[in-house]
Amino acid sequence: MSALLEVDSVHKYFGGIKAVQGVSFKVKEKTIQGIIGPNGSGKTTLVNLITGFYKPDKGRIIFDGTDITGWTSHRIFRFAIARTFQIVRLFNNLTLDHNISIARLASTSNRLGDNDIEELLERLDLSLKRRAYVKNLSLFDQRKLEVALKLINRPKILILDEPTAGMNPTEISFFLDFVKELKKKMTIIIIEHSIYVITKVSENCIVLNEGVKIGEGCPDDVVREKAVIEAWIGRG
Repeated sequence: MSALLEVDSVHKYFGGIKAVQGVSFKVKEKTIQGIIGPNGSGKTTLVNLITGFYKPDKGRIIFDGTDITGWTSHRIFRFAIARTFQIVRLFNNLTLDHNISIARLASTSNRLGDNDIEELLERLDLSLKRRAYVKNLSLFDQRKLEVALKLINRPKILILDEPTAGMNPTEISFFLDFVKELKKKMTIIIIEHSIYVITKVSENCIVLNEGVKIGEGCPDDVVREKAVIEAWIGRG
């Protein structure tokens, strides 16, 4: 199976800080790719490069056979790569329904129809909260809503940036089951600090530390590698 996404030796510098250094990896279609690493390892910077929030200083990003290096974030979104954020980004002073309406206006002609949206909200236990103001929803419901809004555009790749932060074990289990269901329809990239989450849900992962890829492969094997252990708990 050919790669749907190819990140080819990308670099990103902020002055003298080397945030991402020559990272390469490929993501196959309808798989769950994990990206893990300690805080400050370059995970979010890498996502920002893939989704057009930053332009690489070196390297290329190929999506579905097209070189998208340096494209703007909104162009990449319309080209079918969607992402969530570590800090939930919603219109907090509007209702859940109003947030959906805005997401539909921003999406392409290939967006989900009314029936599909209703089924999605029911699956996420949000259908009875459509008139609730987002600021009054729990963090768990806000995170689920953010994902639902991204799915309206029918992305080919959905990137989740530390999506389980702040969730309790029951909420994490619910969310990961939902992510596994999504894999039947699209490709998932999940960025996490939690080794537990990555080993539960992803089929392949890369490990970053100080902007450098230090491991890649099956999550259960990668997290046992010496370099990966040292990145989390230090040497000795």
